[in-house]
Amino acid sequence: MEITQLRYFMAVAKTGKIVTAADNLFVTPPAISTSIAQLERELGVQLFTRHANRLQLNKQGEIFLGYVEAILKSINRARTEIQESIKSGPQHISVAVTSSNLWIDLTAAFSLEYPHFILTTGTMATSDLLAGTFSSRFSFILASDGDLTPKLMDECNSLLLFYDRPAVMVHKSHPLAHRDSLSLLEISRQKLIWPRTNPNFTEKYYQLFRDNGIPIPVICTYSYLICQSMVAQSAAVALTTMHAQNACMEDFRFIPLEANDTQWAQRMYWRGDRPLSDAELSFRDFMIEYH
Repeated sequence: MEITQLRYFMAVAKTGKIVTAADNLFVTPPAISTSIAQLERELGVQLFTRHANRLQLNKQGEIFLGYVEAILKSINRARTEIQESIKSGPQHISVAVTSSNLWIDLTAAFSLEYPHFILTTGTMATSDLLAGTFSSRFSFILASDGDLTPKLMDECNSLLLFYDRPAVMVHKSHPLAHRDSLSLLEISRQKLIWPRTNPNFTEKYYQLFRDNGIPIPVICTYSYLICQSMVAQSAAVALTTMHAQNACMEDFRFIPLEANDTQWAQRMYWRGDRPLSDAELSFRDFMIEYH
């Protein structure tokens, strides 16, 4: 069984047609047909049900597709990590974040002070968070309490950076913009949106409503840029945190929520099984001084 066979199989499973799969993969239809036939012989089962000019996965094919998708995803991630490891050197720092808008001010300040270092950031995949893995691509993870699994936290060193508070972002022309604080009940009557972020951020807000006995309102999720655009037009109120205002334009106001002094700890994590490079030590020390 070869990787090419798996790719051909998945292409046919997704399109239902050998000709379309061949066109997408820039190969000939006979090459796809031969590969599928060899794969079925090796597995000892039929994977498709033939209906006229269309192929449909049968039960065995659906089972096999799940494993194929996992295999190909792992291979692609391995390729990415290998390429990133080639780029990494003593002057390179790679940071994973769970909420990118919280760290824009930090990364900008570090790059200004250490222009000779290469600092890259990437959003931590939800699948990695839930699986409790620390990708070798990253030197550090910047995350809230509860974002990482207990097992992963036990394997890492950590540093408390700051405490953040729940807040809403409104445009300065919004009727609520003059307020110093807002209650959860008040904002539950607004059209609420929030930027796409890790699932724990969503759960934190849901828990706030539950703890205060307020029915969870309908909250729509958009990209951060779309959220900013909607707030700029006073079309919605965005759920966020107070620290996020450090990376925002002056046209927006961040109003803290009256939520029983709720605070969310933001921490930096790094693996405890390897020493930090000089560049990574510089980044860690900068974080301590910055916050």
